[in-house]
Parts: sequence; C-alpha cells; structure tokens
Amino acid sequence: MTDVVMMFCTLIFTMALITTFVCRKELQKGQSYTFLSILVCICVCAGCSLVSNYIEDSYIATGTLFIIQYATQLILFLAHNLLAALLAFYVMLVNGVALYSKKKWAALFLAPLTVAELLAITNPFTRFIFYYSDSKDYYRGPLAFVNYVVAGIYLIIAIYEMIKYRKVVTRETNIVLWFFFSFSFVGILIQLLIPDLKVELFAEAVSALGIMLTIEEERDLVDSSSKMYNRNAFVYDNRRLIETKQSYSVIVVTITNIRLFVNIMNYATMSDIVLNITMWLRHIERHVYLYRIATGNFALIYLDGDRMQAEKVVKRIRDRFEDGWDYKGTRLDFNVSIRLAMVPEDTASPMSLLDIAEDKGDTSLSGVTVSSAEEVKSIIMMGAIENAIRRAIKNDLFEVYYQPIWSVERSRFCTAEALLRLNDPLLGQIPPDQFIPIAERSGLIGDIGQIVFEKVCQFVARKDVRVLALDYIEINMSLYQLIVGNTPERFRQTLMKYHVQPSQINLEITETVGIDGRDTIVRAVEELRSVGFDFSLDDFGTGYANMSNLVALRFRNVKSDKGLLWDSSADEMSKSVLCSYITIIRGLGINVIQEGVETREQLDLVVAAGANYIQGFYFSRPVPGDSFISFIAKFNNSLNQ
Repeated sequence: MTDVVMMFCTLIFTMALITTFVCRKELQKGQSYTFLSILVCICVCAGCSLVSNYIEDSYIATGTLFIIQYATQLILFLAHNLLAALLAFYVMLVNGVALYSKKKWAALFLAPLTVAELLAITNPFTRFIFYYSDSKDYYRGPLAFVNYVVAGIYLIIAIYEMIKYRKVVTRETNIVLWFFFSFSFVGILIQLLIPDLKVELFAEAVSALGIMLTIEEERDLVDSSSKMYNRNAFVYDNRRLIETKQSYSVIVVTITNIRLFVNIMNYATMSDIVLNITMWLRHIERHVYLYRIATGNFALIYLDGDRMQAEKVVKRIRDRFEDGWDYKGTRLDFNVSIRLAMVPEDTASPMSLLDIAEDKGDTSLSGVTVSSAEEVKSIIMMGAIENAIRRAIKNDLFEVYYQPIWSVERSRFCTAEALLRLNDPLLGQIPPDQFIPIAERSGLIGDIGQIVFEKVCQFVARKDVRVLALDYIEINMSLYQLIVGNTPERFRQTLMKYHVQPSQINLEITETVGIDGRDTIVRAVEELRSVGFDFSLDDFGTGYANMSNLVALRFRNVKSDKGLLWDSSADEMSKSVLCSYITIIRGLGINVIQEGVETREQLDLVVAAGANYIQGFYFSRPVPGDSFISFIAKFNNSLNQ
C-alpha cells in the first residue's frame, strides 16, 4: 500500500509542476522543452506504476487487464530509459552544449538510449527485459541489467558535464543540479534497500521543483512586457555557448525608424505590429533563440549551420521586410538594418556580440540594408576599443606623452602639448583618433579628460619639471568637459591637490566646438577663465570658425592646422591662405602656433609668415614624461652654453 500512496503523491505533485510550469513560461528554448519532457516522463512512470500495481493487487490480471498491465510495464521501461537520457541532455543544455550541431556526438549520445529502447520494444518477442510466468508472476529477463547500465552511462555523462562546465553557469545553478542528482541517488538507494518503498520518482519530482524554482525561473532573463528573452539572457547564453566551444551565428535585426512609427501610430498599435514581427522571427528556423535587446531591436542566436546557411536566414528576413507588413489593410515599410556575425569566426566575446546587437545601425539609410562582414567587424572593433577604454580608466592604463613647442622669438622650447596614449594589454597601442571618438560616443570622455588633467598637474608639480621653466602645458579639452557644470570645481580641487597654479595649464578647444551654441561655450570658457585658466583654439582652418568667435572667446593662442601647411608645400594658393591666416590672427593680438612642421622647408615658411610657436616632428615626436624632461633639459641647456 505504501508504494501506491507514494506513486499517487508523485503523480499529483508532478502534474501540479507541469501545470504551473506551462502556465508561467513561454516555451521557447530547447532547455525548457527538455525540462517539461522530464516532468512528463516522471508523470508517465508514476502513472504506469499506479496502474500496474492496481491490476496486480486486484488478483484479476487476466485477459484484457493483463494486456494493460504488460503494456504499462513496457511503457514504464521506455519512459524510464528516456528519463535518464533527458536528464543528461538537460544538463548539457543548461551548460550551453548544443548536440544537434554536432551530428557525430549526437549519435554517440543517443546510442545507449537506442539500445535500451529497442530491447524494451522487442521485449514481447524476446523476453530479454522482463516476462510473466504462466501464473502471471513478474520476472526480470537476462538483459534487465542493461537498463541500469544505460542509466549509469547517462548519470556519468551528466556528472562529467557538471564538472567540466562548472564555471560556465552560476554557482546557484551548479548547486541545484548537484542537489537534483544527489537527492535522486538517495531515492534510488532507499528503493534498492527497501523495495516496497518506491521513492525514486518522488525524489526526482521534488528535485525537479528545485530546478523549476531556480534554473527555469528566468525572471531576470525575460522582458516583463513582451515575455521575450532579454538583453541579459542574450549575454548569458552567448557566454555559455562560447565557453563550451560552440559554433553558431548571431543575427541582429534593428528597425531604425521604430520611434517614428510609435509617434505616428501610438505605442499600443505598434506593440501589436511588433508582436507579429516577433512571432515571425521566432519561428523563422529550427534551433533559433530570439531576444529583445531594445524597442525594435532583436537578436537571433542560430545554433545550426555554417555561414552559408546563416546568410540564407538573413536573406529570408530581408525579403520579408522588403515585402512590408500589413496592418488593417495598411502596408508598413520599415527601415531595417540586419547584421550577421559568426562565432567564433568573427568574434568569441559575449560583449562584442552585445555591441553588435546594441548598435543602432545607420539611421540615415532607408529600406532594408544588410551590413557587410567588414562593417560587422568594425562594430566589433569599436566595442573592443570601448572595453579597452573602460579597462584603462579602471586600471590606470592611460599614459600622457608630451610634444615640445618651440618659441621662435626666444629660440627655445617654452611649452608643450599633453597628448594621451593608450596601450591596452589585449589590443596593444590604440591611436587617439580611434579611441577618442569612441570615448565621446560612449560618454567616457569626461572621465578621460579628468584623468589627463590630473596626470598633467602631477607632472607639472615635479621638481625636475619646474626647473625647465616652461610657461605652461597645453591640454586638449572635450566639449563635454567644457559644458558640464562641475568641471571648474573639479579642476580647482585638482590644482589645489598638487599645488599647481592655473596659469601653468592652458586649455585647448577645437575650432568646431564654437559652431553651435556659442553663448553656452562663451559662458563655460569664462567660468573656467575665472579660475585662472587661459585658452588656445586648436585645429584652426579645419572647420568654420570666424573672427568674431576668436574675439568673443579671447584666445591666448590659435593653433594652425597641419593640413594648411602640408597643402602649401605644393600649392601656392594654400601657401597664400596660410600666410594670410597668420597675419590676420597676429593682427588681433593672438599668438599663432603652427603644428605639423616636419621639414626644414616648412619651418622656414611658417617662420617667414610670422608664426610665434612651432610644433611638429621636425623637433620631436610626442614622448613620455621622463624622456620629455631629458630632451628639454639637454636642448635648452645647450643653448645657454
């Protein structure tokens, strides 16, 4: 009677789990379907045991009832064999191992199950697994042990997978999986010691509850509004797949003009339309996981096939969007950007894949566009550089180099420009023209600017720098730094920290800064000037600065862009323009720094034109602080001898 009660409790408990699981969860992933299959197998095993025990206890197991009893016993074996394989397969899926992309390994994995199931199916003819005597007594067949061997094989596979990939999943997931198998093993052991106490299935059902409440509880991985897997799930799944050496593709679909349609049609209407798009993308191909990264931004992980097959999926998506979407008789044409990345061929970094997924694409393009492999690699590289910038900020990896500036009037080096350098341990040397725009786009330029300012103040405060008698150090300043409200106070505190005078620092802003919102720029400059700073205008001649801006902002220096100088070497008109610039600027009482001087001919030209200061490779490349000190000390001392 005890075993009947236990099986009944197991059946009711498992059915409750199945009902709760199906009602609470959208079954999108193979992992979820596998877990549901495990619950169904437990339920079937418990149900068959109940039916078999009832018939056996009724003492009327004859005729039709005997056939039913035999059938339930056979189904029990089939389901129990399948349960063992499903448990091992579930562990693989949790760890991110996709067997269906590895045909050979899939065949090996299924081999024990196939043998066991074939033995069970053919048992009515062979009697290898079990049989009934003429008196209807149950006996195990000569190959009954095979079922235990098969179960042991899958148990070993599961344990191996849990140990091998323990670092792939969270600590909580590892604990739950080990609890499941440990508790199930205890149940099996008790049942072996006390045959009448059939607790194996009940132990597995209780353990499954733990899995459902933890591993299958994806509250942080599912978008609450759309019930789709979200950004967190995308990163998590990519990390698992990459850690387990999987080959797959990521396809990103971005509706670049989604906001326009939301404004025109209202949010509720667009939600219905996006839902239709979502359902179509979700069922576009087998072995595809769909993620909602942001509004109108989807990512698909395609686990099957090579680049050629992935490109076919991309083509299907492109063709579908080019056909337009119908909503109550109205055709909707979206601007869509589609990007494809192969893992690990293109990248093996979850964060790089996230960069691709979060990239908004070129919003200026209309229609449906598919990014080239080079464009995707460019996005990946930009993401990698952004990560390098974050590492540099966190670990203090930025270096400041100094390029000396020659005074024509005094015939000595009297100042220098501070130039930022980034040597990342993973990417190597990254040029400023690559990482600065990315820092501006990502909002990290403010932190970088503060780092540079502090490093320069620290440099200026050195005794061996003070003896060089430099007038000041030029520091480039971003637009963000210029207009953010707390910059003057942060600079003031840094000056006090290192006992540096504001006159020892000269701030550079580029010509293009003053084009839009000049009044805001003027106020920001005046606030910093009240602290004691002075300003230079950098890259003059590359933008649209006018003389009124020069006067309004009262620059100490104007740096003439090197492009004007280099053009003047081969073009008389450019030479005339350069000389006119220098004459006019000096006429306003502003010093001219000519940058980009690399040859003696260029030096003679700008000196004859009236430039006050010279900067360029002709004298020195940007060098680290210690090298700069040695160079200036040696050069200026030689002039004094």
